[in-house]
Amino acid sequence: MWKLDLVELQCYVATDTCIKSSAIWEWCILNYTVSNMSLNIVHLLGNSQAFDMKELLNFSIDSALELHSSLSNSLTLENTQSGVELTACQQQLSEVIQFLQELIRVNPECITPSNLLRFLENVCYTAIHVHQSYLRGQRSGSDDMLQSVYKLFAAILLTPCESGFQELKFRIQQECLEGLRHYIEEQRLLVTLPSEENEKGIQSSVLSMRDISGILDYTFNTAEAWNTDQQHTHVHVHRDDSWLEDCFKYLVDVLEFSEATTCSHVSGILLPKLLNLSQDKLDTNLSIIWDRLLNIHKTSAKVRAGHTCNVYITLCGLSELYIPLVLSSTPDHSSVQHSFTLHVEEAFWRVIQAGLVHTDSLTRKQACFLMKRAIESASANNLKIPDCASPSPVKITHQEQLTEPWSSSLEGAYLFWWSCESQKKLLAMWADFFLMYETLDEVQVHVVTPVMLKMSSLIQAASTPHLDGRPLLHSSWLTVLFSRWFVHETKTISQWGLVEYLGLNITSCPILQEGGTEFFFSSVLPVLNDSSLYVNKTQGDHSRPLVAEAFTQFMQTCVKILTAQQCADFLRELVAAVCRQSWTPVSLTFVVDALTNLPECSAWGPTELQLLREMQFSCVNMLSVSYRRVVQCLMLQAVLRLLDKDRTSLQQLSVLLTVFSKCLCRGSPLWTQVCEWITASRDTQLFGSNGDMVAAVCSEVTTLLTFDPSALSNASIDLSDIGEPSRVACLVLLVVDAKHISRERSSRTNNGSHLHAILAPLVSVLASIGSHIYLPVIKADTALQLLHSILLHLHHPSTSGGSPDTDQVQHEMFTLLFPCLEEIFSFITRRLQSSDIAESADTSRVSLYLSVLESIHTFLERSSVSALMGNVLISGQARLIECCKLLVIQSTEGRESNVLQSHFQSYAACCLLLWLVQMTKSKTLLTLPWDTLLPLVTFGDDIPTPMVIIPDAGATNNLRKMSNLILYTKWKCMSVLLQATLPSPITQPYEAILAACVRDLTLLKGTDAVPLMKSAKVLIYKISQDARSMCVELVEAAWSVILDEWRQKAQKFWLIYAAGVELIFQQCFLVAEEGTEMHDALDKVISSILTLGEGKHKILLIFVKHLCSHWASQFDGKESRILTMKAITNHMSLLVELCTVSSRFSKDIRQQQDTSVFLSQQSHLQTVKDDLIACAEQRPRQRRVVLLNFLLKIATRQSLECCRLITVFLQGLLKKFHELKTSTKPRDMMNSQLHRQNIGLWQMLLVLVPYILKDCAGQILEDVLSSVIREKQSSLKYLMIWVATRLLILVPSLEEHIWNLIQSPRDTSEIMSAH
Repeated sequence: MWKLDLVELQCYVATDTCIKSSAIWEWCILNYTVSNMSLNIVHLLGNSQAFDMKELLNFSIDSALELHSSLSNSLTLENTQSGVELTACQQQLSEVIQFLQELIRVNPECITPSNLLRFLENVCYTAIHVHQSYLRGQRSGSDDMLQSVYKLFAAILLTPCESGFQELKFRIQQECLEGLRHYIEEQRLLVTLPSEENEKGIQSSVLSMRDISGILDYTFNTAEAWNTDQQHTHVHVHRDDSWLEDCFKYLVDVLEFSEATTCSHVSGILLPKLLNLSQDKLDTNLSIIWDRLLNIHKTSAKVRAGHTCNVYITLCGLSELYIPLVLSSTPDHSSVQHSFTLHVEEAFWRVIQAGLVHTDSLTRKQACFLMKRAIESASANNLKIPDCASPSPVKITHQEQLTEPWSSSLEGAYLFWWSCESQKKLLAMWADFFLMYETLDEVQVHVVTPVMLKMSSLIQAASTPHLDGRPLLHSSWLTVLFSRWFVHETKTISQWGLVEYLGLNITSCPILQEGGTEFFFSSVLPVLNDSSLYVNKTQGDHSRPLVAEAFTQFMQTCVKILTAQQCADFLRELVAAVCRQSWTPVSLTFVVDALTNLPECSAWGPTELQLLREMQFSCVNMLSVSYRRVVQCLMLQAVLRLLDKDRTSLQQLSVLLTVFSKCLCRGSPLWTQVCEWITASRDTQLFGSNGDMVAAVCSEVTTLLTFDPSALSNASIDLSDIGEPSRVACLVLLVVDAKHISRERSSRTNNGSHLHAILAPLVSVLASIGSHIYLPVIKADTALQLLHSILLHLHHPSTSGGSPDTDQVQHEMFTLLFPCLEEIFSFITRRLQSSDIAESADTSRVSLYLSVLESIHTFLERSSVSALMGNVLISGQARLIECCKLLVIQSTEGRESNVLQSHFQSYAACCLLLWLVQMTKSKTLLTLPWDTLLPLVTFGDDIPTPMVIIPDAGATNNLRKMSNLILYTKWKCMSVLLQATLPSPITQPYEAILAACVRDLTLLKGTDAVPLMKSAKVLIYKISQDARSMCVELVEAAWSVILDEWRQKAQKFWLIYAAGVELIFQQCFLVAEEGTEMHDALDKVISSILTLGEGKHKILLIFVKHLCSHWASQFDGKESRILTMKAITNHMSLLVELCTVSSRFSKDIRQQQDTSVFLSQQSHLQTVKDDLIACAEQRPRQRRVVLLNFLLKIATRQSLECCRLITVFLQGLLKKFHELKTSTKPRDMMNSQLHRQNIGLWQMLLVLVPYILKDCAGQILEDVLSSVIREKQSSLKYLMIWVATRLLILVPSLEEHIWNLIQSPRDTSEIMSAH
């Protein structure tokens, strides 16, 4: 090869000696490692007269294409090539690209466009494609080579318009714009469309966003200022060239849809360089970007809040332009001069506020940086913000502050202001603000607590007027701090922040007046839903939580300072916000309780009542039973205080009262409160224009019993829902009781009966219900539903603690019901025998008719004048007996022809017999026609079973259901007959009945099995000793039913569980000796109960209550007492285990139980006091309380057997304590599960130790003192010392044991220190 060095080349050039292009090029290739060597050659050879630069250029391009072709072939054929050789080839190509770039800059005339185009298409675009493939996981390309390509493209873009590269330049420009457009569209679809749609709808682009960024970066770096007054020799960017304007528009679009990395590059690098190219349009372009950012913030806040991050990335990237730290009054060529800054933009401060409360931590830091820079700029330049030319602000809401920063400012106060006169105070105040804000990101309580004091000074700054009557700090900045306070990771800090907000003096600190109530609804109300904030760590269970008390006072203050219209609007928005979110029981209870303490206000109308009604189904019904009634009680009291009676109709109110029927019981304090409220509202539009309550309610009754005759059909109309009759019944009795209460308090006498006037439409139907053959069935049934609902309410006296004898409404109802009884009995008898009910197997109507009979009988039993109706009842009962006999006969006769109808008639007969045996007195029970009715309570193979198969699948399903109903009703009859005091009419052997009971337990599930268990509970004492073997099968079958119900997580599990426990744990079973089948069966059940009780404490509580109550009832007789002591002795280990076993409790459940203790003491919740007490009794300690009371009842008898039993029990407790200490690996930490177990165990020891046998006191004392030595927990050690003290009081002679223990060689320092 012909090799030259640089000195020789310079000599040849100086003498114009002809040199071959191949030699020059070979020399360049061999010296590619020398920095910029090829570029120096271009300068060197450019002045040579003997050298043809075009020849060198063509040879360079040809060599590069050949090199690139060979490189591509080797990669395509997957030939092995060392990394060094591959890198060398790529670097040689990079040298050629740099050579072309420099040649374009200094001598573009020597380059022909066709050669350059050929090079670009074969080398440059291929390099870009290879790099894009690398990003998709394929082979990689050289990044240095790619940067050279970008520089070459930038050099082409900067060529003069009169050069020959115009077409090529235009192509690159369009490809850049197309790539930008493609990227924007792709990102937009990623924001609004699923990924699979995006993959199908996007076409690939030649240049990626990364490529375009690199090209534009080198282009803007090289380009001079965009100014038409100057002439440029090498770089030409003309005003009439719209490409840069298009680039600006597309780059602004990129800010909206790009990911964070791209947005940061565009806003921090590309846009500042592009903006500097057009200083005469700088203000305009900055304004365009700012308007676009505001639009991004507006749309993204509503659609996708996380996309607002790009706004803050862009503002940080352009912060030197938007928020310059130094503003010069004289133009300077070394710095960019413009007049558009964000200091005076009110929307800028709202964007900052939204960023400070953003969920993304980086966005919050960016907003904090922008605000600090703005304050620093205002301070350094002595700015006055706002200036005199700023428009007067307009009121907006807090939600607009955070999500709509484009709107105008707050009324009468700017979010941010600055003046030279107050600069020192402002700097100090904002320093406190940032210290507070940044400290709230810390997790540790000890770090945040000292800074809490700064909040008082900030609140003072927002409350005290400074200059021109405005405070130093706008109150919306406090909401920023409170927003961060509420979401702190530590609940203690969140609770402090919530209490601080609720304790604000709203009168002086205008946080509601300036920012509106939206912050309260959007930020404060969700925090109030956190039940952990209502924990009273210092005040105990008997005081109102601090947060609840603060919220109550806050609501009272809000109502006080707001006008009547503002108050009504606020309360309407509040109930809407409450109904929109789900709640925990404790938090919802205290939020609604705060509403009950507000003064009366006409705020809520039909819309709010509908929201409350919907909330019952969506939220309240999901709460536990106890808190469900508590919340309903409080909601109803809140409605009575806040209802707008002039905008609400009686029907709308009564619909809501029906939803609250579980807590609205007649005679309760809540019922009386509603009656008094109705009396006070008689002159409002609630009862119409004339205010006649009686006429309004009578109209409701008439409407209920009015039907369209053309749409009625006796055979086809289903029974209507009971909801509407229940609503009218509740309304009737409320108005009647309200009239009576008003009459009693006014001492007026009125012989007129309001109940007669209101129920006149009902009485007119009932008076002819049996004889009016054309009376529509649906109308008659609705009248019976209304009667049944009224009688159910009348089961309770009108006042709490009252008696039926003094209830005037019950007397009035009696006079109304008496003339209609014959007709009612006649109608029910006829309907039960009707063919249309039998053919359709309408069990709902049978249930209705029997329920009406039961409610009538119960009502008459409670009435003081029931003796006057003896003949009517006897006559009606005779009718029903004949009806029952006829149904039995019809069922027997039609069994072959129509199985389903026969089963239905049997079911109706069983239901009627059940009512007869329940309502018939014991003396007349044997007078029933048992010769005909006895098959209804006989269990054998001839009884219809659900195994009968008929062709129609639907009918088979109905038949199965009907058979189960028959079986369930029969066992209910059997349960009543077995518990009768007089001789039973049952002729079937008890052993056969018990065998049928065991068999049917496999057929009936859930609560349907309860009558079987009650029957079996009586039968086990009536069977002979030889048949006791089937009792083991009975126990196993009963427990199997309970477990099936537990696995299904049914709501009525507790009913079947309580019945099963009463059946299984009978005295005759508990005295079984160890080793017997019954004892083993009970052990299996007990083991299962203890296992289930670990997850559900109520299982153990019901079990302990049954054992203790059952054993306590057996201590009266001598023989039963002996058996009871034997049973207790047999199961002493069970009692020890029940005392120490622990249940897993969630914090929420425990808090509900603890809170119920406080709520049960509130006077306005006496209606649901029993539910709250039941909830409180489910606490883990309640099981030990029940067991301890029972053992104390035994211990106080002071008999030798009782003392021996207590001694064995306490010895078992000590043994259990040592087992827990030795077998448990985790340390006994304070308030751990093991620690709570040990505390409960020693509390039992402390109470029962005075009742032990004195002979065993010494051994127990030694065990106690040994435990004191080994114990590390001071709380347990104190209990042990008290136990030892009580032992010494019981047996003073044991004092010598103490001194012997002290003189022993063991370490007794802990004993002495404890003393």
